[in-house]
Amino acid sequence: MRTRTLSAFCLGLLLLLATRLAAEESKSPGELLTRYVAELRATPDDQALREEIIRLELTLNPAPTIPEEATQYFVTARTFQKEGDAIIGYELATSAHEFAIAAYKQALLIAPWWAEAYDGLAVSLESTGRVADAANARRLSGAARR
Repeated sequence: MRTRTLSAFCLGLLLLLATRLAAEESKSPGELLTRYVAELRATPDDQALREEIIRLELTLNPAPTIPEEATQYFVTARTFQKEGDAIIGYELATSAHEFAIAAYKQALLIAPWWAEAYDGLAVSLESTGRVADAANARRLSGAARR
């Protein structure tokens, strides 16, 4: 009886997985991109998902546009970054770059395929001494180049 129950459970699980995979494959790349971006917002540190989004975006023709909200964060980040570069005094400059980092990260949650935003993020990360994080941002920027 136990063996039969276990077998039925395993068969049901396999059918569920097969159905889910079939549904996943039937989605268009644009639909998958939208879903993955939503998942990234819930788990912003998921580097594997971020890389998958970049790979998927590179297959889209035409490329998705950068949403206005992401552009606004990007402009804010650039403004803070320029202020940080112009300020004399380590603590104030670092604070400005921290604001820039936060704004770039917000832009990249909305448009995680945006190479230019990764470049800006890398510059501000380097300015705050986070070399390893900056290298990762540069790597993602390179992966996102069309």
